[in-house]
Amino acid sequence: MNLRLLRWGLLLTGWALMLPMMGQEPGTLDTDFQDGGMLLLAPFGETSFENAQDVIALDDGSIVFCGVVGTVSNFDVAVLKLDPEGNLDPTFGTDGAYVFENGLSSDQAYSMAALPDGRIVVGGAMGFGASDYRATVWCLLPDGTPDPDFGTEGRFQYTFDDGEEYIRRVLVTETHITMVATVKVPGFSYDRIGLAQCTHDGQLDTGFGQDGAIIHTIDETTDLSVRDGERMSTGGIAVCGYHYNMSDNTEYPFIGLFDASGQPQVDFGAGGIVIADTQPGEYFAAATYGDILYFAGRTNGDAQDFMIDALEVDGTTYTPFALYGHFELDNAMTDLILDLVIDEEGRLLASGTSGIPGFFGDRDFALLRLTPDGWPDPLFGTDGINTTSFGTAFDDANALVITPENKAVLVGMSAQTNNDFAIARYFLGPVINEVEEWHTSLTVYPNPTSGQLHIEPIHQGAAWRLTSLLGQEVHPGVLDRGNGITLDLSTTPSGAYMLTWQTPSGPHTHRIFVQH
Repeated sequence: MNLRLLRWGLLLTGWALMLPMMGQEPGTLDTDFQDGGMLLLAPFGETSFENAQDVIALDDGSIVFCGVVGTVSNFDVAVLKLDPEGNLDPTFGTDGAYVFENGLSSDQAYSMAALPDGRIVVGGAMGFGASDYRATVWCLLPDGTPDPDFGTEGRFQYTFDDGEEYIRRVLVTETHITMVATVKVPGFSYDRIGLAQCTHDGQLDTGFGQDGAIIHTIDETTDLSVRDGERMSTGGIAVCGYHYNMSDNTEYPFIGLFDASGQPQVDFGAGGIVIADTQPGEYFAAATYGDILYFAGRTNGDAQDFMIDALEVDGTTYTPFALYGHFELDNAMTDLILDLVIDEEGRLLASGTSGIPGFFGDRDFALLRLTPDGWPDPLFGTDGINTTSFGTAFDDANALVITPENKAVLVGMSAQTNNDFAIARYFLGPVINEVEEWHTSLTVYPNPTSGQLHIEPIHQGAAWRLTSLLGQEVHPGVLDRGNGITLDLSTTPSGAYMLTWQTPSGPHTHRIFVQH
């Protein structure tokens, strides 16, 4: 028998025996949120189409998400705020929503982020007529009204070229907003990578790229459709998406690497771009954790499966992840990752959709969690995945965020009346003997470990104990040194264990993986 499968099988068995001691398990819906953890929201009437594209969490447990509302011929950018219980916040915008009404054409919102002072920026495109979409960032004050001091009337706009331009990701630093965009060649023939940067008050940063922006591709006939971007530990920018090869009518994933000033990392691939032309598929999401880059989406061809690849910041494959840096999972006829985040322990959380392909295919919200080494977390959902159905139609989870309460909120759309906003909230940490897993007061590394485990406390003098999933005590002790302690687990059998410690706010737990 495969040793890895045997190990995870034993873990699952132990976890199953432990379930009676638990409240809500990781990967299950948070029943305190709306209708059993789910919310369908159509505040603009039955004739309106709604689609949520991105989400952020605020310190008070509320969430803000962006997307579009309206009709197929005229979509408007919308930003909505929900309180911790999932109700529209009447103090935000108008009755909980800000809508940018543009009578010229449809607008699009794909990405959002919070500025250090609490303002909210939304990236997308403003329409000025047929085939005339311009890269736009909207800036809102914390109360959901446009910031009059940002750009022009609360908007920053940049025209890369005469074709369509869509901001796919806004990346915020302490001083700037970087925009990662798809820039179409006029006439719809090819897509290219576009980067631009402005200050927090919406003024173009002319020191970035070439006078504030850059368009980059391999050559004039190479199609590169951008879907996401992320800041690297070096300060540089990683961009991902897919290349459409017209000769075989197939999409292939691509990655582009740029330095902090927007210049291509020329020692990577062809002028800073690599196309995985032997691996049909598409990247839709990017995330970073330390010096590791992760790109997620789906495979393409005979099967459409969940896919995640891991690279180091120099673009080389990060081989300790999954199978030589590559993860695939076949859950249904079509599987797609649309967003990816990394938690404090280095575990990967991915949202997307899974089910029957096609525009009207019956598919569901999907939430996956992988361990840091790239395998499905056996303690999460069912074999590392949870799917949630809002009804007999397609449900797409376009984005997710981890809240300060250690819960995952997924937002997207569900094709019910028309397309409605769909929101779901899940537990991430187990509740064991009424103690929820939490990680803010302890640093534990490496995890997984094959030998020594270092524990660095914030609260000196805290009592702790390490137990198996069945509650058998392995190690007890007291954190009596300010610089922490080191445990020798070299003779401890491989498996999952629970580290429980006392804090001024009560007991907290942290899962430990031992792998030999």
